Amino acid sequence: MEARGARESFTWGPQALWLLCGLVWLFYVVVRDTPAVAKNVLVGAIATTCVGALGVAFVARRRRQRIVLYPLHGELGCYRGTVFQYSFALEEVLPVRLGRYGAARTVISVLIPLAAVFVALGVVLYVNVRGGSGKAERGDELVFAYAMLYTAFAFVAVFRSRFLLVFCWIPNGKGQTNEPVHFPVNAVRWLERADTA
Repeated sequence: MEARGARESFTWGPQALWLLCGLVWLFYVVVRDTPAVAKNVLVGAIATTCVGALGVAFVARRRRQRIVLYPLHGELGCYRGTVFQYSFALEEVLPVRLGRYGAARTVISVLIPLAAVFVALGVVLYVNVRGGSGKAERGDELVFAYAMLYTAFAFVAVFRSRFLLVFCWIPNGKGQTNEPVHFPVNAVRWLERADTA
C-alpha cells in the first residue's frame, strides 16, 4: 500500500532535543568541579532528559500511526499504519507552499546564522586544540565539538523540513481540515497528479 501511496514523513525535532540533552550532560561533566554552576546545569540536564524521554514515546507512537494516503474509489483513503480511517476528496489536501520569499527568509534568518555559528565554533575549537592540552581544555574541546555536531544537525533538519518536505493540512475525519502532516515533495507531486476520478 505505502509503495503506491503518499506516506507521511516526520521532522527531526525530537532528535534535536535528544542531541541537546547530550550537550547539556556533556557541559555538566565539564563544569561539575564548580558546584554553583554545576547545580544549575544538572537541573537543566535532568529536565531535558525527562522531556527527551517523553519525546521517545511521542515518536514511537507517531511512527506506529504513520499516515498514508491511498487512492480509494475516486477519493483518497487515509490509513494510520495499515488501518483504514476515513476518505476524502483530493481537493481537501491543502499544501502550504514555502514560495520564493519563504525560502529566502529561511535561508537568511535560519540557515546562514546556523552556518555562521558552526564556523565560529570550529574556529574556537581549532584555537583550543592549538593552544592547550590540559584536562579542562580537553573538556571544552568536547563541548565545542558536540556543539558543532548539534549545529550541523539543526542545519540539515531545517533544510530537510523546509525544502525536502511539504507541510500539508488534511481532513481529520470530522469534516475539519486541521490535521497537520508532512509529506516528501515527490509524494505531494504524486497527489497533484493523482487521477482519483
